[in-house]
Amino acid sequence: MNVDYEANGCKEMGLAESSRDREIWNYRPEEPIRYNPLFEWPVDLGKIFNWMVRRWITISRFLMFSILGFLTYKYLTPSFQSMKQLTLDWVLLVFLRNTALLFLVAGSLHLHLHVQKAQGARFKFLKREMASNNKGFKFNDQVYDNMF
Repeated sequence: MNVDYEANGCKEMGLAESSRDREIWNYRPEEPIRYNPLFEWPVDLGKIFNWMVRRWITISRFLMFSILGFLTYKYLTPSFQSMKQLTLDWVLLVFLRNTALLFLVAGSLHLHLHVQKAQGARFKFLKREMASNNKGFKFNDQVYDNMF
């Protein structure tokens, strides 16, 4: 299906794609995405078992966030008894807790991925670096602006 980007007004919005644009803007894995071998024929029980073990018995983001949520609820949330009345002390505590968690999670990811460049440009959707020495940002740096 051919789409006329200019007729749809997409060229002005920067949506027209060329092969160079796709190389710069879009992350594409080197190999095709592999699906669950459960849906392949003929059925190979060994492949299915190995796929399930690799996908489900790992420390995933879901598991890490579930643990973080449980620990936050258990140790960093005021008791329901104290939260029956709307007072500034527990509201401020919850606000500061959430701010610290946001800084911890988002800040550490920005530090690891953009400052230390742990993965390089391998998985970046946008290949160009984040802006620095730009007065449009609070700290003249897009990474620090995103972190803080």
